[in-house]
Amino acid sequence: MTSARNAGRGPRRGGPVWSRSGRDAASIARRLTPFVILALTVAVASSQVPNFLTVSNLSNVARQSSFIALIVLGQSLVLIYGGFDLSVGSLFALAGVLAADGSHVAWPLAFVLPVAAGVASGALNGYLIGRVKMAPFIVTLAELLGYSGLALAITGQGNVVSVHGGTFFTSLASGTVLGVDNVTVTMVLAFVAGAVVLNRTRYGAALFAVGGNADSARMLGVPVQRTVVVTYVISGALAAFAGALFAGFSASGQPTVGSGYELQSIAAAVVGGCALTGGVGTVSGPLAGALVLGVIQDFVNLDSQLNDYTQNIVYGVFIVVVVVLQKALLDRQQAMREARASHAEGAPLVPAAA
Repeated sequence: MTSARNAGRGPRRGGPVWSRSGRDAASIARRLTPFVILALTVAVASSQVPNFLTVSNLSNVARQSSFIALIVLGQSLVLIYGGFDLSVGSLFALAGVLAADGSHVAWPLAFVLPVAAGVASGALNGYLIGRVKMAPFIVTLAELLGYSGLALAITGQGNVVSVHGGTFFTSLASGTVLGVDNVTVTMVLAFVAGAVVLNRTRYGAALFAVGGNADSARMLGVPVQRTVVVTYVISGALAAFAGALFAGFSASGQPTVGSGYELQSIAAAVVGGCALTGGVGTVSGPLAGALVLGVIQDFVNLDSQLNDYTQNIVYGVFIVVVVVLQKALLDRQQAMREARASHAEGAPLVPAAA
């Protein structure tokens, strides 16, 4: 009989549908798709903008993408479990305001206040969604509106709050390490940690199990409610931390910044291979997805013939095309696994219908 301990060790080869060890062609293609899209996007941008591939511009793309990439990392975990988080954009703005206010008291508060708010937000989301069984859309939409209003109220109807300069907080947010921006280094370290957590811990195995089939995961002894709470706490903490970093980088807490980040983070995660149905995803793919959005934004800014409307149109086209492609690859991967399972049981090797 399979125990919770064994379930926490992660799926084995030939395991259930949510196994991360698929090595068939469809699985490989699905994992490579985000990087192919990124390469094509860079190729198009560089062919239209002569100075796009300069070191300074690529550094700018990485730096500007770092803030939303941190949000994308948390959003990806939420999507893998089978939910989504619409509160991250407003939480990003609120965290920046809290960081700016905290910096005038003591620089550690510039991190402690926003991250604590992010953890509390995630815990509330996890409790209402995981235990009370409320719909993620309702809970996180309510917080999107609430945090936005709270940020405006704190700043007096939208006034920008300056950050107290000359502290470790501002140095960390705007400094460099060996010529690389600290925010970029922070983003890379966060994704490395995310990859370890997702692929080498019991929590990561539980996340895929819950996303694949929550009822089956519960029967295997996986702590479903705790997994949901932890996932939303991570998402909230990352969004708040990103907001604090942005406040330090821009030297201001802006209550209206981050508008649309909730949808952009979902888009980047989907482009990166996370399925909206849950149970499927990586960490590296969403990073590529975040960079794709960053490249598109930089391309639009550098090309005088384009505008923000073009950027939104490209975002929409990307999402539709990638979702269709990922759905086809997932169906193919599922069919191949079912065919292998049937073959192992002695049944005829006939692929399942898409």
